[in-house]
Amino acid sequence: MKKTQLNIICFVFWACLLDMCSASNPGICSIHIKMDSANKRIAFCVGDLKQRYYLASGTPTDVFILEIENKSVNQVISGKDVYSLGWRSLNGESELWASVLEERFGLWTTFNLIYFRKNIAGEYVTKTIKSPDLVSGLQWNPNGKVLAGQPKRDYQPPLFNKSSNYFGSVGISFRNGKQARVYLESRVVAARLFWKNENSFYTEGIRGEKILEFLADSDELTVAKTTDYGEKVALFGVYDGKPVYRLNGDVYIGDELVYDSDTRVGWVKVSKPYLSFVENSSIVIANIEEGGIIRKDIEQAEIINIGLAPQAGKIYWLSDVEEICCWDFKKQNSIESIYKIPTR
Repeated sequence: MKKTQLNIICFVFWACLLDMCSASNPGICSIHIKMDSANKRIAFCVGDLKQRYYLASGTPTDVFILEIENKSVNQVISGKDVYSLGWRSLNGESELWASVLEERFGLWTTFNLIYFRKNIAGEYVTKTIKSPDLVSGLQWNPNGKVLAGQPKRDYQPPLFNKSSNYFGSVGISFRNGKQARVYLESRVVAARLFWKNENSFYTEGIRGEKILEFLADSDELTVAKTTDYGEKVALFGVYDGKPVYRLNGDVYIGDELVYDSDTRVGWVKVSKPYLSFVENSSIVIANIEEGGIIRKDIEQAEIINIGLAPQAGKIYWLSDVEEICCWDFKKQNSIESIYKIPTR
């Protein structure tokens, strides 16, 4: 399989997901910067500025982990073709998982999964899963035992992919990305996949007008429910078992309208009891339980919402100058700079 063939396929896929990103920010999009579920670490990629909207660009990428509490940074990947990042929470500890495309003997390329976990000494140790079945859109279920994502079959040229459903499949694995159960009957966007509970998840249809709920067990992967909205819908997460999505610029939880916007809100993050998102040049925090709205005007052209730590009362975002910032929305003090991301 030639790398150029893979890059063409991936370019088309990521182009369909541009509204995940800040179109005028030449830096990192939401796919490339992720906070762990414990709100203690942020992983991010640094690569070629012209190519960083697309992880699968064939350009060397570096991956870093930022420790939020002490602002220390560890580089865990250097100069690899990184396709996906995903955090796993297992036994109270966080692991960063990365899918990379690597050359073998200089003759062909293959996918590997690499994960990073801190040892007792506080150092990151790594382990590699060679030739996995799942290679992109990596999402672990809440107990950290089932991995869902996009199978490598989607990245194979049609000559080697005999299915009529060539692109847009999804799979689950109980063996760290190996021996995946793959669903082929409906085309979906595995990069927008969010677990509802330990046994089911939501994802978008490939045309962006449907949200599908999948049931996952050790034997098969099946669709439990499909909701057709008849127009563009963007899935962002799950709240109390219901999908959180944007429709006509507004934010919904299930069938309930929770935020009526005069414009089109940006990437929504779910951190119960809050939803957070970007609207124009403001950070908006909606308290779903109490019904309150907190708004912070940010004097920046583009903002990428990283996530919210509900217990600490802090929200994190990436500024238009590629700086990770933080604001304590409970104390409502001044904005704090956490880390300035280096550029190549």
